[in-house]
Amino acid sequence: MIRKVIIVLLTLGAVGTVVAFILSTKFVFGYSSTPFTVGLAHGALNIGYSVVVDMGDSFIEPKDPLFSGVPLNWLPFIIHTERFCILRIPLWMMFILMAAYPTLAFIRGPVRRHRRRKRGLCVKCAYNLTGNVSGTCPECGTKVTQP
Repeated sequence: MIRKVIIVLLTLGAVGTVVAFILSTKFVFGYSSTPFTVGLAHGALNIGYSVVVDMGDSFIEPKDPLFSGVPLNWLPFIIHTERFCILRIPLWMMFILMAAYPTLAFIRGPVRRHRRRKRGLCVKCAYNLTGNVSGTCPECGTKVTQP
């Protein structure tokens, strides 16, 4: 039951990323709470925060504990300047991550039944049906089709 709920939630998440991608190519929208911002733009989820806080005439340069000592040039999904830092997560990547498990779960059942049928096993419980002539599995009662 939990597995089915996880599959449904991941499928809905994958569909949601497709909808978000379609919307993000036409509109730019998000939520901004200074200094933190979250938004969809140009096919990516953008999570960012301001490194420099505007205090009227002067600027305060806060310490950056999240990325202190990390050279950010080599991180492909992080845009880091003197004034802000943005983590960009492409929606296609989120779609692949969310759609992978439901796709494998959907394909696994027919592949498993095909392999069991070829090996002479019950397609439901994998009981060895060698020599069985009754037409039903003695373990679970499933009707047996001959390979």
